[in-house]
Amino acid sequence: MYRSMFVKMSDGKYIPMYEVGDNNVWECDNKRRARSWYQADCIAKGKVSLTEDEIMAGVENLINSVKNQYVGKVVEDYNGGDGVRTYTDKEIESRFGYYEGISIYGKSTRVTTANQIRNFFKKGIERAVPFGEISLNVHWCVKYPDYERRYPKTEDEFFAAVKEGQDGGHQVWIGFCDPWDVERLWNKMKRETTRKKVKVERTTGYVVTCDYRYLISAGSRNFKVNPYLEYAHVYPSFANAEKMQKRILRTYKSEIFEVIKVNGRWQLKSETEAS
Repeated sequence: MYRSMFVKMSDGKYIPMYEVGDNNVWECDNKRRARSWYQADCIAKGKVSLTEDEIMAGVENLINSVKNQYVGKVVEDYNGGDGVRTYTDKEIESRFGYYEGISIYGKSTRVTTANQIRNFFKKGIERAVPFGEISLNVHWCVKYPDYERRYPKTEDEFFAAVKEGQDGGHQVWIGFCDPWDVERLWNKMKRETTRKKVKVERTTGYVVTCDYRYLISAGSRNFKVNPYLEYAHVYPSFANAEKMQKRILRTYKSEIFEVIKVNGRWQLKSETEAS
């Protein structure tokens, strides 16, 4: 799974479109893996357009179908301990791509997680293109190699084309017409969604101490601290800070302080109020 960019209809629903391809099929001209844009029927299940809630429910159904297949079942080739182990929910969440046989291109983790799948489809919603700004084609196979193709200009024509193919008893595919147009709109939507996510500077937060020094960062085995507040890691909420404090309290003394940014520098809130 390479990219997701949905088409938004006038009724607020989406046609979930993604770019996919087999990892062992290569294009002969530019030596890259073959890929094409299609409707994401793995979550649409025959529906043409879906609401945001229906899309995410479809994603959960996909994930749960794999969990139902494995969770609680005995791992037959497991030879450790007492020789018996069952698949867990956590295991499927963390290694979902391995069990479903799919991956998301460009991710740093070796195995695609269930959360990465969820986020992949959320991205498609964020980067949705309004119908009419991009050209769609509707096609179906009558008898190979004969295909019927429709190039609708309006939403009514689009749904009529889909109905025509389905009424004929055929599997209907939806795709984008112009690859150059796809790239142009993809880059446009990517820039727009990136701008929306520009960080808003935080002016309040919470810091955690570790044996009377401020926590800078935490690894799996150690904590980095500094006596100066200006270098401390600032958590956006008390709950985030408290979660880290619980880790520290297993070994060291720890407190949580509320801080506020004044003239670009973090200060303890109590000191700021006193001044």
